[in-house]
Amino acid sequence: MIQSPITVCSASGLFANQVAEQTLALLLGLLRGLPIFYRQWQRKEFIRRPTDDLHGKRIGIVGMGGNGRRLVEVLAPYTQDIRATDYFPENKPAQVSELLPHTKLLDLARWSEILILTLPLNASTRGCVDSSVFSAMPKGSYVINVARGSCVNESHLCDALTNGHLAGAGLDVTDIEPLPSNSPLWDFPNVLITPHVGAQAKRRTDDTTDLICENLRRYFASQPLFNIVDKNLGFPHPSVLFRPENLILTSN
Repeated sequence: MIQSPITVCSASGLFANQVAEQTLALLLGLLRGLPIFYRQWQRKEFIRRPTDDLHGKRIGIVGMGGNGRRLVEVLAPYTQDIRATDYFPENKPAQVSELLPHTKLLDLARWSEILILTLPLNASTRGCVDSSVFSAMPKGSYVINVARGSCVNESHLCDALTNGHLAGAGLDVTDIEPLPSNSPLWDFPNVLITPHVGAQAKRRTDDTTDLICENLRRYFASQPLFNIVDKNLGFPHPSVLFRPENLILTSN
């Protein structure tokens, strides 16, 4: 008896709205100096210090899956300069001025004043954001990671923060989770760390259940499924990727 291959589906893109909100929170927090001002608030110090601006910044996004595409829509009102890289550079969102292949990461880094990571973790992306990427970025730029912590070489990130080449980093994910208490990342005043909460949602359980039920309905109706994982890539092909607007959720 020949068994058919097992189909695996994921929840990719289901919480793209929440990941976009988390990205914006980390980014605005860094640019407007919230880590510094929070420490001042604890000391009851009312002192003006320099801040930075989001409007007009050159933003590079690494990965145009469901999270990256929703993030482009959220960030578009702040800047006309958004570029990105992706495994599938053919389907360019209207808000992206240039969509490069994933092999052009260094080119994107050289251009980006803000580099946002929304790429998947697989054998080719593990540790791919390293000293070569950080040193290629303009001095005074920022890195936001809402992807997977292991995509970043954290030792190299610390070096780029210590020597002042990077102005700051916002991390919702880290290589080891929970982040060890002795990690130097805790001690940088220009780093914001959140405990992998980007995909948290009030309706997380209901929305996940609804997506599973919709895929079951599609399966029994012989209709295409959402988010079939390409087992060679480790993530769904864009042609089957779920977007929140694809489904009217019905749970109460």
